[in-house]
Amino acid sequence: MGIRVRHVVWTSAALALGSFIYVVTLEPMDEDQFPRAAAIGQGRNLNGMVDRVRAAMIADQHDSAIEQAHELVGYYPNELRALYHLAIAYRGEGRESDAARIWEQILNLIEKRGGSIGTSPNLYYYAWAIHEIGDRDTGQQLFGQVADQYAQASKDGDDRWGGFGAIDHYNLACYRAMAGELDRAMGHWAFAIELGYGRDRGGRWWMADPDLEPLHDRVRFWELGTRIDATDREGRLIEPDLESRESDAGEG
Repeated sequence: MGIRVRHVVWTSAALALGSFIYVVTLEPMDEDQFPRAAAIGQGRNLNGMVDRVRAAMIADQHDSAIEQAHELVGYYPNELRALYHLAIAYRGEGRESDAARIWEQILNLIEKRGGSIGTSPNLYYYAWAIHEIGDRDTGQQLFGQVADQYAQASKDGDDRWGGFGAIDHYNLACYRAMAGELDRAMGHWAFAIELGYGRDRGGRWWMADPDLEPLHDRVRFWELGTRIDATDREGRLIEPDLESRESDAGEG
């Protein structure tokens, strides 16, 4: 049986396909010619990079936080979450002019996209940017809208605040705090801790989260926060000693 033309065509197509697959999946890519090659090869992902920025901020390593945030924005230049973390990293270091430049970038990016600014997550980042470029009253109003939207979307249908889970109460504490509704924020913070916020992850982000800064002058905020990991081997709550904090902060 002779080799027919169609066999040659099929064989050539198979070889071409194999070469294509090799180039796409196996052959090293020139990072100068393909800038995303480094991102693909290093397996970078948004959540993991955000976690590194936050870890540096928790440790008060502001230079490292800024460096990590710059890397994050390098991989995700048009991602609002990435830009937000660069802005708050600058803010944590006291580099307000650099932070202001990023807040303006966030505003421009949201407005150019033409989507609805009045809904999360756009509204959250928009509220932060407005708040930080100097219009704090408008920023607080916008955070109030974020909180109302989140509450409406998260409630279990019977209008009881207790219907929310720990992460919902944490987020509402953040939004209400930024809205200037400090008593309501503290109520949500208490519920979040009571329902086990942070115990499954052992995280410390609440200590550096800029959303909660309006609550930092309240002793009760820190008292509740120390309970996140304050349990013995049987899971029983260990009441913290707050005498050292009492001298540093007054009840707001």
